[in-house]
Amino acid sequence: GRRVVFAFDPAPEKRLDARRVLVEMDLRSGRASTLVADPEWDLGAPRYSPDGDRIAFTGRRTQGGVNDKTPQLYLLPAAGGEALVQIIVDESHTCYLGDRTPHAWGKGCGGCPACDLRATGFGQWAADGRSELAP
Repeated sequence: GRRVVFAFDPAPEKRLDARRVLVEMDLRSGRASTLVADPEWDLGAPRYSPDGDRIAFTGRRTQGGVNDKTPQLYLLPAAGGEALVQIIVDESHTCYLGDRTPHAWGKGCGGCPACDLRATGFGQWAADGRSELAP
């Protein structure tokens, strides 16, 4: 295939209660994209479905300071990460006014509370090291 998916702990100091994230790497470009990351979850064992449309992985959550002993199985569309964000930007809008003016963060008027929230969230996502997407 052209892609590989794996789990790793991005923390600089490793712990016994590792919190691994899921990453997909394009083997042609060498570019890696984080698909799923949450500090309360330990994710692992990612595998592509036979048709390549989904990624199955395990997840174990820490709740109330007690680690779940049994990981659960989850499915994620293979178009996760930046590909999923691009679909959301291109195909959806949340504008209270129904405006579909394109912006880097999606479609909307750019001034209503829904657009402000979406623009702020996208700005934080981009500031966390993700690439800007074209409108």
